[in-house]
Amino acid sequence: MGLVAAKCTQCGANIEVDDSQETGICKYCGTAFVTEKVINHFEVTNHISNSVINIYNSSDENYFETSAHKLISYKGEAEIVIVPTHITVIGEMAFSGNGKIKKIILPDSITEIESRAFINCKNLKEIVIPDSVFMIGAMAFGNCENLKSIILPAKLRVVNVNLFSGCTALEKILLQDGIIAIKSECFENCISLKEITIPQSVKKIEGYPFYKCNLNKIVFENADNIDEITGSLFYMSDKIPDVIASENFKNKFGKYLSIEEKIQNNGCYIATCVYGSYDCPQVWTLRRFRDYTLDATWYGRALIKRYYKISPALVKWFGETKWFKNFWKSKLDKMVTNLNNKGVKDTYYNDKY
Repeated sequence: MGLVAAKCTQCGANIEVDDSQETGICKYCGTAFVTEKVINHFEVTNHISNSVINIYNSSDENYFETSAHKLISYKGEAEIVIVPTHITVIGEMAFSGNGKIKKIILPDSITEIESRAFINCKNLKEIVIPDSVFMIGAMAFGNCENLKSIILPAKLRVVNVNLFSGCTALEKILLQDGIIAIKSECFENCISLKEITIPQSVKKIEGYPFYKCNLNKIVFENADNIDEITGSLFYMSDKIPDVIASENFKNKFGKYLSIEEKIQNNGCYIATCVYGSYDCPQVWTLRRFRDYTLDATWYGRALIKRYYKISPALVKWFGETKWFKNFWKSKLDKMVTNLNNKGVKDTYYNDKY
């Protein structure tokens, strides 16, 4: 019997097989395999330079930090990364700030991508997301400045807050039928995105999804299915795009097809003015502090009422001035940092009331 080096096609583990046998079973994951295939798989994956691509194997702990089936962080420096097949969750900020990755391939085992998983991956140009993914967290692709096109998975139901915020090169995106809700600022500052189709499954559009975008055309496959819109769709854009939708939709939601009218939220007026969004990490932190710390005491509630009485007028009078934003930003930045250090989270947040 001659043992030959091979690699399991399912879990990627290095194994040894008897090349005189036609089939075998991986001792690590129990997957049955054809001997010829796992030998060929070993030959292919072990003759690729890891300066270009990382293929996971049992000695790659220095590349992939995992906990059970969750990828905590990627520590490699490859331009093309293939995520291991035993991973089901891409953890929060797992690839954050990696400036070398150009392409990421996710296996069909992935079901969830957590918030800010790929934020600030400045050179990321392509990512393959399998249809097995049903949840993608807020800001998962924030500031991926070179990402040009993406297909969202068929099982996804929500296009989350700030999902592609700052993806200035994004030109094409496919929203598949099955998406129910489109959240605020999900395409903020996607200035290269010129056309988008909203699938017929969408029921709700929140906040300002195309904030500072420059769309030429937006197509609603069945606009009459939309039950609710809560903010101006094209707020702060240079122009109103061609809206392909029914007259019934335009009559019902006409005031939201605007680049000027901003529907006010009931809270965090100054913070929203300073950070440019009601839904961003800094304002999420402050809203949590408001709802679970200030609101817990009588004097905290009094402070909230006083703030809501004064801040709308201040924003109305001075909200567009540079000095006002700079003055409050320095103070709010310190406050947010202190709250984060004390354990107040800066992840996506729905108001308590």
